[in-house]
Amino acid sequence: MAIPSRFELRAVEEGRMTEDELVGKYGLSNIHRALDLYEEEDNAAFPGYQDRMAASFATTPEGEASIYRQRGYNVDVTPEGLMATTDYGTRRVDPRGFDLGDPADLAGESIPTILGTLGALIPGFNLPGAIAGEMTGEGIRQGLGNLAGSGEGVNVAALAEAGLLGAGGEVGGKLLKNVGNIGLAPFKDALTTRLNRSVVQGGEQLDEALGTNLRGQLPLSAMTESKTLQALEQRVAESPLTRESYETRIRNPFAAEQERAMGAIQGRVGEPPGREAAGEMVFGAAAETLEARRLQVDEAYDQLRSMIDPSEPLNPTESKSALRRIREVTGGDTPFELTADTVNKLDQIERDLALVNNFGQLDNYRKAVGSLLKEGSDEFRRVGLDQQMSNLYGAMLRDTEGFFAEQGARRSALAEPQMVPEEEVGEAATRAVGMAREGFDLEKASINRILKDPDAAGNLVPDIMSGRFQPKQVERIRQRFGALPGESGLVATEQGEAAWQAVQAEIIETLKQKSIKKGRELEGELSGDRMLSAIEQMGGPPKLNAIFGDELGNQIFSFAAFLRDADVAERTLTNPSRTAVSNEILSLMTDLFSYPTRALGRLGAMKIAGEAVMRPGGRRWLTEGARQDATSQNVLTTLGRLGARGGLRAFGPRVEGQE
Repeated sequence: MAIPSRFELRAVEEGRMTEDELVGKYGLSNIHRALDLYEEEDNAAFPGYQDRMAASFATTPEGEASIYRQRGYNVDVTPEGLMATTDYGTRRVDPRGFDLGDPADLAGESIPTILGTLGALIPGFNLPGAIAGEMTGEGIRQGLGNLAGSGEGVNVAALAEAGLLGAGGEVGGKLLKNVGNIGLAPFKDALTTRLNRSVVQGGEQLDEALGTNLRGQLPLSAMTESKTLQALEQRVAESPLTRESYETRIRNPFAAEQERAMGAIQGRVGEPPGREAAGEMVFGAAAETLEARRLQVDEAYDQLRSMIDPSEPLNPTESKSALRRIREVTGGDTPFELTADTVNKLDQIERDLALVNNFGQLDNYRKAVGSLLKEGSDEFRRVGLDQQMSNLYGAMLRDTEGFFAEQGARRSALAEPQMVPEEEVGEAATRAVGMAREGFDLEKASINRILKDPDAAGNLVPDIMSGRFQPKQVERIRQRFGALPGESGLVATEQGEAAWQAVQAEIIETLKQKSIKKGRELEGELSGDRMLSAIEQMGGPPKLNAIFGDELGNQIFSFAAFLRDADVAERTLTNPSRTAVSNEILSLMTDLFSYPTRALGRLGAMKIAGEAVMRPGGRRWLTEGARQDATSQNVLTTLGRLGARGGLRAFGPRVEGQE
């Protein structure tokens, strides 16, 4: 049943509709559903707990508003405080009175307070330590605020104010400089200096080749060998406080870039037409290529005939022997069940062969048998004579070869007095016989049966991906239906090349589908391990290169290896159970009401960690450090000295009337 609209609920509030009318139309349960839903939408549209915590690191209302805007909210500074405007109206970011978001507003101020307290515990340096701690904490707070998007830079007044809370002199200034720099580059010295080259450089190379931004979208864990940082990122990715934000800002963009990369690879061969459609294209291309090559062979023999006296005597011994074997296997007690039509065709072949006694007659006989094989291939295959007939055609080629071996290149007996050079005749003979033999071998190969059966051709993609065919066999398949030219000069065809592109596209699509992570289908996130496993099942990189060529084959393998190496956290760290996540939420809620200080610390630490892992500036801070220049160092030291002197005045005995 439908729920009431916001307009109808407002109508009841304004008296334009009675409650009884609303209940009668929707029912009480649906009204409650609507109220809960609209309350949830309202709350989701305005800054929440995490947003207020992030804004707490700013030092001015303007800085807070800037952070909120960076996070997608329309927030303005007004005399009544920070006001957020959404489609559901305008209200204060921090409602009057106490609310559950108030502890988040204290997160930023807690850092100087905590460090100041710790500094005061330094034996013999209680006061300077307090000053240094306060100012260091303020410096870290401002740094995190800038990372969050405050745009304030260094707030000198706030730093000085922090210094004035304690006294400190030289000690305070030096501690601020040293401790502050630790805060600005906490992992600088702990990190290994070598980034994972297979990931970073591999991403850069793929980006250059594919026009993507894989390198820029790499998770932090993939760019360092530090187990600490890898564990930190996984914690951010799993925590209920930061998980959603991590998905939106890190994981999903990286998955989207993977999708773009796969699309760029796919674009090299075109869109996949579907496995059955690809099979139909292969089947059609095989027939077209066969016809084109038969014409090519005939033209080569026609050229040869123009150079040779057709009346040159020839004894087709190989052909007669092959025909005799056919008669032997089909006579007497034989498993072959020959039709009358088949018997007549065999009789005619035998009669024609008996009349062959020169080169011209053998060439004509070759053409006739070739046509008979083409027209009657299904019939011969049905009665089991397809192999024997193919052997007959091969025997005729051997007779031709034997003719040239015994007779040499004879001079032409054409009417023209000029003779054809011997080497030209030899080249023409080698070309004609070579193409005829290769065509014969290709048709005789076992793969030819697949290409003559449309149903079997439809299974060509899974057959290739199963590892059934070796790289050399893949090459022969491509040659057979015209995707590649033959070694003897047999032509490639447009139909064959188009059909192979369809096969390539289907293989890439299948490879992609096999690599998608379970539960991440919508995001298109790919598993490098799964892709490499599928490639290995196919036959590894040599098989890829046989299918796609060296350039594209290497790119596909490099992409799979890149994905595997980028999955550091997923491969090396353990994911917690849903129960563990639920327990964390329960523990946090308990602390929030029972131990608010402890809860604040946990929330603040998780928020800081999340921002450091997810923001570009934070990622640079963790992996490279963000040490200040000499000028900034001097400023901090000077502020420490000034703050210390001011603090001494502030904490000294006050005199009545003193300004």
